[in-house]
Parts: sequence; C-alpha cells; structure tokens
Amino acid sequence: TICGDVACAINPIGEMYKSDEFEFAKFLNVTDAIINKKPSADLWEDQSDEDELGFSYKQMDDVLKQIVDNGMTKDEAIKEGFDEKLIDMLEYRIKSNAFKGKLPVIANIKWS
Repeated sequence: TICGDVACAINPIGEMYKSDEFEFAKFLNVTDAIINKKPSADLWEDQSDEDELGFSYKQMDDVLKQIVDNGMTKDEAIKEGFDEKLIDMLEYRIKSNAFKGKLPVIANIKWS
C-alpha cells in the first residue's frame, strides 16, 4: 500500500477512521454495494482485511480513538474492557507504519 498512501497531492480522508469512512459514504449516498463490500487488498478470492487482522474495523477504531485521540494508556484501555491482544497489535502497527504518514525522502544527488 505504500504507493497508494503517498500517490496523491491531497488526501481528504487520510485522518478518518475506517468506520467513520463508512458513515461518511452513507452521507454521500454511495451505493450500498460499495459500502457493504468488505475492505480487502484483494490478494486472493474472499480475502478481507478484518479476517486477516482478526478484529473488525469498528473494534480497532474504538481502541484507536481512545489511545491516539484521547491519550488513554494501554492499562487504562484494558481496564475499560478493550482486548489486550488488539491493543498490542495496534500499537505495533502504529509504530511500524509511521513512515507511511511522512513525505518520501528526496535523494540528494550531486553531480561533479
């Protein structure tokens, strides 16, 4: 997905959570066939992101909104009833994919 993440001049939904994108699509009257299609990289037939990740986007977004937006700690999130395995997976993915939110490095080639 690296090219897809940086292959645009403006990304109006880049800061939206996936579950919020579905609601926004309903607001825009996007057809149900598109809204109800399971998010997928389409690497093979019937592959879905949620099946691969083991959690729904709603579950992931609920945790992310607390941890990222509200500054909740892992321990606080666990006390609130969020799944520790889900929290660990999200924290790992946030760190390992942080580069996708940055502009690409421009090579500084000097000609002599």
